Amino acid sequence: MGAKKRQSKAQEEKTKIIIVDDHPIIRKGLSDLINQERDLVVCGQAEDVHEGLQAIKT
Repeated sequence: MGAKKRQSKAQEEKTKIIIVDDHPIIRKGLSDLINQERDLVVCGQAEDVHEGLQAIKT
């Protein structure tokens, strides 16, 4: 249980990123690269600004 609590704490400290781009391959590539970083996590993707704003709200 201690390891699980440490893992949850580490996830809370990551900066959340939403990728907005109209090309799915670019979004996938950026997402893969960003998720390799210890302090960053992609929490959403959007095709345009309207989808991006909606993702931020949710």
